[in-house]
Amino acid sequence: MAGKPLTIRLDEQTHKALEKLAKKEGTTKSQIARKAIMLYINEELKDSNIIYVDEEIVKKLNDLEDKYYKIVTRLDILSRNVENLKKRLLKYGGGRQQLG
Repeated sequence: MAGKPLTIRLDEQTHKALEKLAKKEGTTKSQIARKAIMLYINEELKDSNIIYVDEEIVKKLNDLEDKYYKIVTRLDILSRNVENLKKRLLKYGGGRQQLG
């Protein structure tokens, strides 16, 4: 994730805890710090009805929205195909097929 750098100073105990957590979760210290800052900002701004949304979340939401519209489009096409098949069956088969 590209962004503006930020330098912070942590006491030894906090730094070690951060390193352990990053290792446990398979992520970076920076990613954990970004998440913590985002959660803090959202908490502080919630009374003002302002919500900070991480750009990764926005990208994932956009991807999900694209997938949703593709699925809806496919379902619409399938629905039309089923209706056309029903009409053809009624027209050419009388709605019933004799087994012989």
